[in-house]
Amino acid sequence: MEYEQWMSWSADENKNNLKAEADKICDQKWNETLDRMIFLLSEMNDDTCTMKNPYVDEWWSYHERFDEKYPRAAEQLKTAEELAEERKNDYSISVGPERDPEFGKEYEEISDRMLEYSRKIDKYQDECKDEFMELFGKYFWNLWD
Repeated sequence: MEYEQWMSWSADENKNNLKAEADKICDQKWNETLDRMIFLLSEMNDDTCTMKNPYVDEWWSYHERFDEKYPRAAEQLKTAEELAEERKNDYSISVGPERDPEFGKEYEEISDRMLEYSRKIDKYQDECKDEFMELFGKYFWNLWD
């Protein structure tokens, strides 16, 4: 429908009612589009994303238990080469639960699960970004109306 035709409807009461109904439907669709864009922006942010990694707490629990067991940077788990490199370069090499036989296998499994799920979240957030950018590009000039 052409703009002039749309505007000429205002003289006719029946057409004016149809125009008001069409305006209402268009406003509703526009608000749904804006709500979708806001949701997608929220999903792209790690803090507000609804998809959470269920393995993070368990993964951190290994680090907390490791830190309790080895409060001094786990010096006893470092190799002689690592200790020599630390002294030579004046920095500390981090070692974690993967080095402790008590945690090793289980920690490796939870780390793998956490990493796999993190990749799923990254993929989901990339899909949200792509959809947002598509909508943003499509409706860019309408954002000021």
